[in-house]
Amino acid sequence: MVTAGPRSFRLAMNSLPERLHDHAFARNTREMLERSRKRLAAQGYDVRRGLYGLRDPRRWPSA
Repeated sequence: MVTAGPRSFRLAMNSLPERLHDHAFARNTREMLERSRKRLAAQGYDVRRGLYGLRDPRRWPSA
């Protein structure tokens, strides 16, 4: 099944701590993610648990 590989990779990567997860990407990509974290944090988003935590509405800034 073609989708089983990417799905398994995504599940495995989501189970890793974010700092370890980031090493799977090129340095330019890691730098882009760090800049994204900083911009989101400046806007009031809770990024302490990584970008994955942004899927939880409780971590969004109050309106």
